[in-house]
Amino acid sequence: MPSHHISLEGKNLSCERGYRCLFDRLYFSLQAGDALHISGNNGCGKTSLLRIIAGLADPLMGDVLYQGQSCLTQREAYMSQLAWMGHKAGIKLALTAQENIDSYLSLRSQRVTEKKITETLYHVGLYGFEEVFAYQLSAGQKRRIALAQIVLSQAKIWIMDEPFIALDNDGVAFLIACMAQHQERGGLVLFTTHQAISLSGMKTLHIPDFAVLEA
Repeated sequence: MPSHHISLEGKNLSCERGYRCLFDRLYFSLQAGDALHISGNNGCGKTSLLRIIAGLADPLMGDVLYQGQSCLTQREAYMSQLAWMGHKAGIKLALTAQENIDSYLSLRSQRVTEKKITETLYHVGLYGFEEVFAYQLSAGQKRRIALAQIVLSQAKIWIMDEPFIALDNDGVAFLIACMAQHQERGGLVLFTTHQAISLSGMKTLHIPDFAVLEA
């Protein structure tokens, strides 16, 4: 069982895009060691929901609570516990894979051994590309740098939008193992995927098309 308490809740979350309601009054509640799979058809609002939870967008209504308090009132503390990966890799093209990870960890005031970084790059399929500039890498390889950054982070909350894209079978297995280990350490994992993924303590929040959910 996780050794410390952490909680994250979404209460009455609603979102519109243009004049169309994507979802209304969504709710979730997570405790240490939980995982949340957000599912639904394309265009239903999965990415919008993740961005709201990650503090990158505002809901039309509702709130996200971290440790029982609104994230809006403790934004700095909340964001320091997040590791986010969206559709865009969010890496620096002028840096190598190794330099991107070093920069990312430095911003988080973290220190990780070079051996650990090399092992992580190997498992995400970037072994031999450590010193290649990111602008020379494929879109899939850029995304793998972002995955390596999250895996190496000490953030308590991992939020990932389609994290398994561009990974081969070994990469998928490695990421699932990392997610499970993160849960065992008391962390939270929130993600979208179209793949069949099974994790201990995993909950599923399905967003129906054009749904208005009753409270």
